[in-house]
Amino acid sequence: MLPKPLRFSLIVSLAVTALAPGLSAQTPPDTLPRRLTVRRNVLTPDLGQLCRVAVAANFVYAGGQRFILQSVADAEQHFFVSADSSRTIRDAFWVQRESLLPGQPGGYTYDADSTRTVGGLLWKVDLRSNRGSPRPGSDGAAAVEFLRRSGYRFPSLAPRLRLVYLPVVGGPDELMIIYWASLSSALPDTSLAATLRRLNRSLAVTACQ
Repeated sequence: MLPKPLRFSLIVSLAVTALAPGLSAQTPPDTLPRRLTVRRNVLTPDLGQLCRVAVAANFVYAGGQRFILQSVADAEQHFFVSADSSRTIRDAFWVQRESLLPGQPGGYTYDADSTRTVGGLLWKVDLRSNRGSPRPGSDGAAAVEFLRRSGYRFPSLAPRLRLVYLPVVGGPDELMIIYWASLSSALPDTSLAATLRRLNRSLAVTACQ
């Protein structure tokens, strides 16, 4: 997820791109070798004091992709999905390791988000509606397209939960975890507290010793 000043600065460049056939706001996914390892639903981020992200065994590892996001950041995404027999998503985790490219200004802060301690580490936390489609060229659009290409279907979704770990506030690196849940499985309580409880039943993060 690009820092806010960089997202604003891209509006003009994205408008120009839309008028120029053959150009893309991001490098096509999977054109870069993945750096993170995933074994038995355990991802090793190698970022600051975050050593391990583990997803419950009832989730299927759906794969990952790495690409240059809007010529600004190196983004690597990994997906873990719990789905029904029709491959309609019940719950899903999208884990993203992102770094600004050398020479890019600014850094990741998430000042508007609340802060929670998860797994002994501080995370920026945000709960937001899933209404509408992701902005074309965004990391969200890349994530949704990856899962659809993989044969998964999206139901009506509860508000999505975003957790962001910053090894250095205002620095060039972040690890983001997005938790999606179907609205039917989340009702009657879609509050932040209830969503965090559901996330904690299926995901564990571990700080380095």
